[in-house]
Amino acid sequence: MNATTGLVTAVSEGNTNIVATATDGSNVSGSAALQVTASQILVTSITVSSGRASIPDDATEQFNANVLPGNADNRAVTWSSSNATVATVNATTGLVTAVSEGNTNIVATATDGSNVSGSAALEVTISEILVTSITVSSGRASIPDDATEQFNANVLPANADNRAVTWNSSNAAVATVNATTGMVSAVSAGNTSIVATATDGSGVSGSAPLEITALPAYVFSNGRLVGDGTDYITGILTINSPTAFEIFAMSASQITVVTLTLNPGGPYSATANHGSVDSVSTPVIPVGTYTYTISLLTTDGKGGVEGP
Repeated sequence: MNATTGLVTAVSEGNTNIVATATDGSNVSGSAALQVTASQILVTSITVSSGRASIPDDATEQFNANVLPGNADNRAVTWSSSNATVATVNATTGLVTAVSEGNTNIVATATDGSNVSGSAALEVTISEILVTSITVSSGRASIPDDATEQFNANVLPANADNRAVTWNSSNAAVATVNATTGMVSAVSAGNTSIVATATDGSGVSGSAPLEITALPAYVFSNGRLVGDGTDYITGILTINSPTAFEIFAMSASQITVVTLTLNPGGPYSATANHGSVDSVSTPVIPVGTYTYTISLLTTDGKGGVEGP
């Protein structure tokens, strides 16, 4: 204590009396009690951090505050966001919730009266809409071993950001598929699954089974292309001069319908009732090369096509 001015300087925690004594020889004095308390250790710095500096607009993120010095008397902070339209933050826990696309700062402020604060930038991006389901379909579930078939993928939701798929066959020895277009090419008799997989990272896929059947045998006999009683036969027909064909059907015990389909052209049909034979002449077919199919409605009959 300054003996002249009365200015007291605290030294350490405790209690004392401050005394003033007259200097006129009267020995009169007065005093006042003084308590000295330990001074508060205030926060000097705050560093804010998180696991990510950018999050999608449907996410949450925990922010943390490193408060110094470690022995500060009150290291508590309160949290705030500089742009609550982009992200909000729990004032106590520091858990941030994204709101919409944009940028903000997440701020931690000391509550000890020091007014010290720290912040970290946060970017909120538009979240990607991922594929949730894929349904695979085609016009036929079974094709002959020289055929192709277009497969299609219905990808949902319709507003997914990336609805592209990649195609593959579970058994490429039976059928292959164009990875981009979904066009399947038969290879040999057997079974496979045609699979469409989303390319957006969702891991979603869909598939459809496909059977490949061997083309039935056929024979040329006296100018006739004769079916062997199976469902259908197919091949390439070259016509060198305009020609009319005769379609014939032979029935054993059921109704048998034989149909000639030419691509381009046709179809033309002949029908045989129980135990009968029927034949129908086609119109004159122009010169050209055609893909033909001869199909049988039942399997207990015979049939075919006769040319010149």
